[in-house]
Order: sequence, then C-alpha cells, then structure tokens
Amino acid sequence: MRTRINKRGFTLMEMVMVLVVIGLLLSIVVPKFTAQMGEAKSVQTQANLSSLRSAVEIYKRQSGTYPTDLIDMETAVAGYSDPVVRLVPTMDAWGNLWYYDNVLGQIFIDCDVVGSPTGIPTGSGDYPTGACAW
Repeated sequence: MRTRINKRGFTLMEMVMVLVVIGLLLSIVVPKFTAQMGEAKSVQTQANLSSLRSAVEIYKRQSGTYPTDLIDMETAVAGYSDPVVRLVPTMDAWGNLWYYDNVLGQIFIDCDVVGSPTGIPTGSGDYPTGACAW
C-alpha cells in the first residue's frame, strides 16, 4: 500500500527566488524615493525662504525697521493686533539654522548642504563659508 505524502509549504528555491525579486524591486524603488526626498527638501526650503523674505518686508513696512531677529516677527508690531508670522521656521529642511542679517533684512542658508545656485557667491561678509542667499 502506497502512502500519500502531503507537501505543504515552499521549497528553498522558491523562497530564494521571492527574495531575489523583492531585492530587485527595492533596488529600483529606493534610489527614486531618496531622490524625491532631496527634491522635496529643496522645494520646502525655497518656499520657506520666500515666505520669510516676504514676512521680513511686511514687518519693515509695519515697524519702519527690519526685525533684529527672525523670532521678533512672532510678536505684533505696535499698532497692529496680529504678528506678521505666527511661527517662524528657524531651520531649513536639512535642519540647518538660517543666517539672518538684520541690517539688510537678508536671510541666508548653508549652501554647502543644499548646493549653491548659479551666480550667487558663497562665504561673503560676516557669514560662514558656504552661506548664500539661495
């Protein structure tokens, strides 16, 4: 009498093939994902810089002078009921602090991290090497 053997589960070869396919898919997806993350950080930093620069100009119109620090824009100017900005982002998307010049009202970032845009010199004035007005 023959006994029937039930085979359940996967063979070692089937498991290896599944792992190879998963590895190939990850090798395609992960680089594209990390590139998109870098692009998203760049776009976020550009948007924050644009908003901050506009807020600095609004603060100057309201008070007559540039804020001494970016955080000053979170308090209302005399004669106005609301602050210019409710919450000032103090860092770029990479976690680096902004450089702010309260005499010129300019905001700079660390271009050694984010890459210098064309035509903008880095490391000028009182700013560390790599700072630029991106």
